[in-house]
Amino acid sequence: MSSVVSDTTMSTSPMSSRSRRRSSAAEGVFSPKELQEVGVEIVPNPNIKKLKWRICESPAKLAEADLDKADWMHEMLTTPPVNRIDLKFPQSLTLTVRKPKGVTCKDAMDVVYKKFKHKALEDIAEPQLDELEWDRNDYATLELLLRKV
Repeated sequence: MSSVVSDTTMSTSPMSSRSRRRSSAAEGVFSPKELQEVGVEIVPNPNIKKLKWRICESPAKLAEADLDKADWMHEMLTTPPVNRIDLKFPQSLTLTVRKPKGVTCKDAMDVVYKKFKHKALEDIAEPQLDELEWDRNDYATLELLLRKV
């Protein structure tokens, strides 16, 4: 009789009726691999060009200085939104930015700043971010174009 009771309690358990959660990714956010399979092009946010951000300065300073920049810094880095992107520098350095709900401009800037925050402005050959370009050969990569100040 105890085996009958244990069988019924197991089948009515709330855990058995639940399905396993697939992922924490937000709806409408894709992985670069999914976009490559479908053939969708990734377009970087055009507002990056307006930034004139020095990579060794905190992105928070930009937000404090100009409220318009603070608003769009929370926009997605790419269209369509991706959960992971590699940022490739001209010096063959690559940084990866990941966020399950979609990578924003600020997320990318924070990762770049974390890498260069201890370097002096004079030590970096091209310290100002000019724009981002999507690498058609590697769907998960945006190339950073830098310029001298």
